[in-house]
Amino acid sequence: MKRTTPLALLCAALVFAAALQAAQEKISPELERWLEDVSPIITKAERAVFTKLQTNADRAKFVRFFWRSRDPLPDTAENEFQKDYEERIRYADQTFGHFSPKRGSQTDRGFFYVVLGKPLERTLYTTQSQIWPVELWFYKGEVEYGLPSYFYLIFYQPEGIGDFRLYSPGVEGPEKLVIPNMEAAVTRVTAVQELKAINGELANASLSYLPSDSSAGMASFSSDSIIASVHNFPEKKFSDGYARSYMNFKDYIETEYSDSYISSAFQTRLFREAGQTFLHWSIEPEKMNFGTQADAIYASYEFVLRLEDGRGSTVFERTEEIPLKLSPAQYQAHARQRFAFQDLLAVAPGEYRALFLLKNKTTKDFSSFETRVSVPQDDASARPGLSVPLLFYARTAVAEAQSRNLKAFVFGGQQYLVGARNEFPRSSTLGVFVQARNVSAGPAGPPRFPRHERQRRLFRADRHRPRPRRRGHPPCLRHGRVEGHQAGLLPGRGFARVLRRKTAHGKGELRRPRSAVPGRPLGLRAPARPVPGSRASPGPRLSVFREGRLRPVPGDPRAVPSGPRRSRGASAPGQVALRPGPL
Repeated sequence: MKRTTPLALLCAALVFAAALQAAQEKISPELERWLEDVSPIITKAERAVFTKLQTNADRAKFVRFFWRSRDPLPDTAENEFQKDYEERIRYADQTFGHFSPKRGSQTDRGFFYVVLGKPLERTLYTTQSQIWPVELWFYKGEVEYGLPSYFYLIFYQPEGIGDFRLYSPGVEGPEKLVIPNMEAAVTRVTAVQELKAINGELANASLSYLPSDSSAGMASFSSDSIIASVHNFPEKKFSDGYARSYMNFKDYIETEYSDSYISSAFQTRLFREAGQTFLHWSIEPEKMNFGTQADAIYASYEFVLRLEDGRGSTVFERTEEIPLKLSPAQYQAHARQRFAFQDLLAVAPGEYRALFLLKNKTTKDFSSFETRVSVPQDDASARPGLSVPLLFYARTAVAEAQSRNLKAFVFGGQQYLVGARNEFPRSSTLGVFVQARNVSAGPAGPPRFPRHERQRRLFRADRHRPRPRRRGHPPCLRHGRVEGHQAGLLPGRGFARVLRRKTAHGKGELRRPRSAVPGRPLGLRAPARPVPGSRASPGPRLSVFREGRLRPVPGDPRAVPSGPRRSRGASAPGQVALRPGPL
């Protein structure tokens, strides 16, 4: 029997340790200090991604993405937010770290200072004989992120020693701020009286951080909700969409890119054609940046699609160049419309993870998306069913010369126009396209899926509540009417149901059918009527297919372009961007 010597075990351990160290590089002191500095404003998703990175090079690139996503003016050379935040860190370290072993920015006062900035007023009560050292801060809050218009914060030094800590009116109460004496016990009433003798504003803030909150001498728990809102402030204010896909695209983005992430809407669907399953996809960037040269307006895009199996191994990868070139007249005509990149890919049965990356090589920005794709097996004994519904707002006949070409969202010689954001022109006709699976013709011919029609008036002159829907009746379009005739299904083919909108709704929400039982139709549920003066739906879009041709969608007369506008993301002179128009 062969025995393993201790020297061999030691060598194996050293090799394993070296491999582990090579796999995950130790974080550098600079990056560790950075993570500590941004701890008050980093989101949970960003922190989770940063801790998973293996090398300092990837971590340094992530830091650039982090600051870039918070830059209020990307077209300037300086990041104003980063400069202001680093100045807050320096001030907090110099001002709030005298009574604590921690850095000043890591204390309670430092946390609120770096998150909220300098308060409108900061009053110190550190020489009073009746109360412990106290600081009263007064802030103007950002209402759009869940903060009140104005609010207070109180920090005090318990027992007069150690660091200042945040005071909670609902948990601790005013008696925690008052120094006890030997003559009588300190109660809430006597504590409030002591504070009022010093300053009435301090007494009111000790009961509630809301200036308008009348608590009648009792502590208000609304103060705790303000504190919680400040702790959740980064999650509401900062977008971390780039971080959710960073692990997938970090190897595809070159260092010279400006680290500008463009949010986009994505949509994927699986449909069969001639016995083969195809993955149809559509990408709608939030904005598109263009460069200018002489009279030409252009952009060069690079698209990367990668499929991975359940073990994370790459089974398919494709890189494609998509050049776009517009004349000034074309740009003016479509300056307020969205673009959509669409294509399709043949896929085999199995479970995949699809990774999409769209890079603008002209202006150095990008967008990414990740989704799970489940392609069912080609089994004739499987149960019949329907595909995931596809919502479309227009369809046109494909030209005879292109009828044999494979294109995204083309079925039965019809080009279906879809919107990844589920936003549609007011004048559009909405429809639902589904495809039957494992359905064969019987003796009576092709199976038929009848569609029920019903008109409803939700609001009547003598009644303000909607009529209840009878049990078992199929759903229908609220505030509208379903039009069309009974549609039949052919084996392996799809059918479309048209829903003509009778109101000015801007969006529709699909509700999946509860089963594939014949006779139970699909339903479209639209939101309530928009409030007058609120944001309506955007105008029409453009569809940009893989060959780069532009194809206008039936338009909305409201979408009248006003000429090119500079993009905030355009850093070089002469760059322009297509933006959505006024909604």
